[in-house]
Amino acid sequence: MTTHPFVRATALAVAAAGLTVLTALAPVHASPTSSPTSGERAESSTQREIGNVIECIGRINGKRAYVSLYENDQYVNVIQVVIGDNGNGHSREVPRGFIDDRTVRGSVQMDRQRAVVRGTARRVGKKIPVHEEIENDAGQRITIDGFQRRIVADLTLRHGRARKPLTCDTAFHYNLKVTKEDLNEE
Repeated sequence: MTTHPFVRATALAVAAAGLTVLTALAPVHASPTSSPTSGERAESSTQREIGNVIECIGRINGKRAYVSLYENDQYVNVIQVVIGDNGNGHSREVPRGFIDDRTVRGSVQMDRQRAVVRGTARRVGKKIPVHEEIENDAGQRITIDGFQRRIVADLTLRHGRARKPLTCDTAFHYNLKVTKEDLNEE
């Protein structure tokens, strides 16, 4: 799967089908893992994270468009819309997600006009196992175990008077157990 040229890091570390989605909350990079040395005491926390990621591209008003809808039951739900090659876009956090019984709806104010994403999404196919171990810049080892399942999304983007279909090749539901282990010396 190729990444759109002006795609920014989306939200929480989610590993699925070779895709790692990054967050500002816990910046990560793939690296070999190591054990704490004899003087270190590793502290860890584990939580279940369930959500959806839908990333789409298209064209509206003659410009390229990128849309990201990110849902996470433990952290934030974020919509991001970028129109044009300059990379300028807008995003916002919302308390509730974007998918309600297969109906998708999200919006963000862009300049003087609202960008509205609407359509349908449904889970398809088998659950795909997910396992990844990474270390972040905060000195944590993050172990992710669970599954992801593909989402088929049929979405449109409306901006001003224009309404255009989107292509959503990166779309999946995830259910993950995320364990964060502190590797820093106390």
